[in-house]
Amino acid sequence: MTDPAGRRWASYRSAVVDLFPPGARPLRVHQRPGPPGVFPAGLEEPAFVLTACNPGSAPLGDAANRARQAELAAALAAASCRWWPAVGWDLSSDHREDSVLVVGLAEDEAVALGRRFGQEALYGWTRRSWSVVSCVDDRRDESGWSLSEPEDAVARPLPL
Repeated sequence: MTDPAGRRWASYRSAVVDLFPPGARPLRVHQRPGPPGVFPAGLEEPAFVLTACNPGSAPLGDAANRARQAELAAALAAASCRWWPAVGWDLSSDHREDSVLVVGLAEDEAVALGRRFGQEALYGWTRRSWSVVSCVDDRRDESGWSLSEPEDAVARPLPL
């Protein structure tokens, strides 16, 4: 029998993240082998993609996830972090999770925040790599990445 956590980890590796920078067109980050793409001008690194939705991969309704995302946004504001709305999703299914792209945290702080909100993993992003970083153990997967403007329908985050 296949380990469900292993399947989830594979889905984290294949997911894309749509970013919504203020006053600009949406951007999509894809994990890919090889060298990284061109990092967005003015974005500090490291950046992390976090969510508070569906803790422990247990699906919650929109209202509960929206409340959890608002709590995450408040925690980021209290830590004086800047963040953009984001949506992480699996291109092979319709599973999407509202997220945030945040700067102003060290990786251990981002992992602790992910753990606080019951998350199994988060994404770390630098000019050199796109990483899936576990919030529950020492797993990590690093790769190159590409950045594009999505041509297909973009899933917008729920309003907080």
